[in-house]
Formats: sequence, structure tokens, C-alpha cells
Amino acid sequence: MEEGFADYAGRADDPDALDLLQSAIVNGEFDGVIPQDSDFSTGTATDIFLTYQESHSAIQFFIETWGMRKFVRFYNRLGAIDVAPGTSGYHVDAVLKKTIGIGYGEFEKRWADSLEG
Repeated sequence: MEEGFADYAGRADDPDALDLLQSAIVNGEFDGVIPQDSDFSTGTATDIFLTYQESHSAIQFFIETWGMRKFVRFYNRLGAIDVAPGTSGYHVDAVLKKTIGIGYGEFEKRWADSLEG
């Protein structure tokens, strides 16, 4: 979440910001999965760079689909969770449902479909 938003904020006006991701899609190498935390620190430099672009793309999709206000609301709600039972995935899913009415799996599917469409 944090890395994707930081990349989005820093490169939103760069027309080449998602070139590696676009290349992966064209070459049939896109797996349609939003990166997890460990993906930002494992693999080759190219793998990690692609991870940033995928995360950036997911944030961009969120903002373009539901708006910046909903994204800020989602981000704040997720950040407000202090110590609570459940995994981080559970909390992301619950906050997505509360904020935009769909869970993580559906969000990920819609994001991937928007790229492959």
C-alpha cells in the first residue's frame, strides 16, 4: 500500500511510469496478482521494479475508479487499526469492503481485468 501510493504520487504525471508493467502484459507475463510486502525485497532488480509498477497501478486503479476521497478514507481506516485480531490481509479485505463495498479478491480481479481488457 505505502510503496504503491508513494510511487503513484511521485510518478503519476510520468507517461512512462508503467512501461515495464505494460510490457509484461503484452508479453503474457502479467500474473494479475497485487504484490505482497515480501515482493518489494525479493527477486531480481527487474522483478522488484515490476512490483512497484504493479502496486502503483493498483493504487491508480483505485483512485480512478472510486476517487481520491475514498482512497484517503480507505488508507486512514486501514492505518487506524492498532492492535486487533486478524492478519493484515484480513484487515485490508474488511476495510475495502467497508470503504468501497468489495473485498480484496474482487478488487484484485477488477484491477487485473482493467489491465488485460
